Amino acid sequence: MPTLNDYHDRLTGLKEKYMRYWVNPYSSAYADAHEQFHKTLDDQKKYDAMKTELFMMAVTLGIGAGLGALYGKTALKAVTFDKALNIVCNRNMNRVFNLMHTVSSSPSGSFLVGALWDEAAKKVGETVKTQVQALMTSVPVKDQTITNPTTFRNSLQNYLLDYVIAARDTCIALQDSKLSEGEKQKFANAMFDAPFFKKAPATEMIGPQDVAAKDIELSFYMVLLMNSDRIMKTTYYVRGAHEGKRVSYRPINVPTTDPKYPKPTSSHSHGPGYIEDTFETIDYISPGSKVAKRIDKLHKERFGSEFFKDATFFSWGFDANEIRAAEKMNERIQSKYLSKF
Repeated sequence: MPTLNDYHDRLTGLKEKYMRYWVNPYSSAYADAHEQFHKTLDDQKKYDAMKTELFMMAVTLGIGAGLGALYGKTALKAVTFDKALNIVCNRNMNRVFNLMHTVSSSPSGSFLVGALWDEAAKKVGETVKTQVQALMTSVPVKDQTITNPTTFRNSLQNYLLDYVIAARDTCIALQDSKLSEGEKQKFANAMFDAPFFKKAPATEMIGPQDVAAKDIELSFYMVLLMNSDRIMKTTYYVRGAHEGKRVSYRPINVPTTDPKYPKPTSSHSHGPGYIEDTFETIDYISPGSKVAKRIDKLHKERFGSEFFKDATFFSWGFDANEIRAAEKMNERIQSKYLSKF
């Protein structure tokens, strides 16, 4: 039977599997997607406004399972929970919601030792126990992670190394304890059977890197499209001899399928010396021809048809139909990478 010493000896090979099949392809796919997205967008303000949602897409689409799922969960802690939950619910990101719930219900120690973690925690000492518990409480990323592919790769690699170190220290602490050989064997069996070891990838967790890069980039554009509607409030007024117009905007925070999705409204008011007519309409911000052409190219390469199916798109503009299509495409991409959640 494999022992704790055997587990310790196999950690290097385990780390190499995660590097080869998770860190390297995932970070490379992200770097490719990020570079192309920036080249196409040419608008830093738009990028900054969407940064939180882009970050959530990046960390969830590449998670796979096992360690990747834990990374996705802990990385999302970089986003204020209420804000993250609002984005998830407002965009109908059901699979991301399930991920946040499922992974959060499992302590990090269980990922290393399985069901015996509570028992093991009493044997390894406070230092190792605290070290393992920190894996699910510390945030492996910072604000600049999403904007810098190198930083993103480093965050993946450091997260992996933190788990390898925690596994090694847990293993050593159990081996050096005064436990009987039978008890040590019990913990060895548990560590070999725990997700960190048992679910280590043997193939690329995100599939072919070039395909994943296109999916990540396409998901970024879907975020852009889903953020392209807003309420425009226009008020025409007459006050004595003066007349004018006021225009203001506010965001729409529900998907097009939601019964609460706003509808055009109008109101009229008048009184001594004044008249006001107010109209609320849905204003749609076109992504522009450069972005639209890139979306069409990616969509055709991935799914065999262009995203903007109406050839008159560039003349008549952009409306809820495209946003609705973006919501469906977002779900389609998520269903591929988050099928387990």
